[in-house]
Amino acid sequence: MVHQAMSDAGAGPETTIVIGDTAFDMGMASAAGAKGIGAGWGYHEAHELVEGGAVAVADQPLDVLNFLSGFPERRYG
Repeated sequence: MVHQAMSDAGAGPETTIVIGDTAFDMGMASAAGAKGIGAGWGYHEAHELVEGGAVAVADQPLDVLNFLSGFPERRYG
């Protein structure tokens, strides 16, 4: 699913971030070479998201913005 989304958007894994609330979402992101941010308010606990491959876990939706500054900007061309 992440590969298809990247293809549709014309993005590469180095500029792709998957936000999800299960360890399965984080595993899918990792398998595609993307970064995963766990949604700590969802189905799986923070430790499960990290074990699944999350590079960060947000406690609330607005926390995601704090993590985005550490990711590379999208490059065009």
